[in-house]
Amino acid sequence: MRRIFYPYTIGSDSPIPNLFENIGEHVANDGYEITILSNRRTGILNHSNIRERYAGTPGSALRRLRYLGSCLGRHDLIHTGGLAHYTISRISHARNRSLRHLHTFRVDVDTPTFPTEQKRKLLEYADRVSAVSEHTAGTVREAYDVDVEVIYNGVDTDVFHPNHPAPGHGLSGPDGKPTFMFVGNFVERKRPEHIVEVARQVDDAQFVMFGDGALFDSVRQSADGLDNVTLAGRVDKSKLPAVYANCTGLLFPSLREGCPNVVMEAMASGIPVVGYDATSMPELVTHGETGWLADPDDIDGLVDGVRFVMENEPDEFARKTRRYIEENHRFDRIAEQYLDLYDEMLER
Repeated sequence: MRRIFYPYTIGSDSPIPNLFENIGEHVANDGYEITILSNRRTGILNHSNIRERYAGTPGSALRRLRYLGSCLGRHDLIHTGGLAHYTISRISHARNRSLRHLHTFRVDVDTPTFPTEQKRKLLEYADRVSAVSEHTAGTVREAYDVDVEVIYNGVDTDVFHPNHPAPGHGLSGPDGKPTFMFVGNFVERKRPEHIVEVARQVDDAQFVMFGDGALFDSVRQSADGLDNVTLAGRVDKSKLPAVYANCTGLLFPSLREGCPNVVMEAMASGIPVVGYDATSMPELVTHGETGWLADPDDIDGLVDGVRFVMENEPDEFARKTRRYIEENHRFDRIAEQYLDLYDEMLER
């Protein structure tokens, strides 16, 4: 039996570990033995071919020891996805001389946040490279001149679907106004302040913003006096499926994304997405069909998108967005693509 090491800790809301948590069973059912860490002592996947090790609390000595212990295990393939995996890769390769290595890029690399030289060192260990969107793959090819296979992120279509009852607190205003939601970190690249600017021009809709971050206070100050903007703060992800399913649309004006999970979650829930025609967004959203894409930083274009959604039939959006996700982003489909790559790398 071939052995795969996923150097992630599952059991949190973090989108990358969530991917491996959801494809793990499919990979294990195909005859692979998986080693992965978990934030729960009782385990999460509970599969005979999956070795879950309790990781301890983030930053603890126990977690470092558990990762070190996992690196020193015998593996045939390691699948990394971040700069923190450089040390993990070195140790794993030292222990397993014939180790095959797949590295996945989760976000565009042509930014100061992800220094190309540090990534280059990690890539020295990688046998194959993948990326979560065509746009991200393009930045990788340009930066490192390597071949890249595109495998998108996935979404749990059993959790995110259009048929959730409305959450108890309600989402519509006193007049049943259309409701647009934002989900994400309040950071510059996601342009949360643009939600407020749209709300100023569209007073016959309401806007609910979920998340927190460095810009939270400034966005709250900008929204002061607007009765159609609600800053709900950070919420448990388990509450979001019902919110998505009972909103009119997702307003997501980000300018740098790899393959944003919130966009796929919204579409799986049957609602359209309004955002900017930037990075991977046009790969996920079809303008005028499953949402609206404005020119980057064009607030008026976002307003046009919100109006477009409000003026069209929600059931038609639900049919198109849900079908797109089911055909392209279900976790079983994503697992099949990774399995094909694993099999090829290990010559199964």
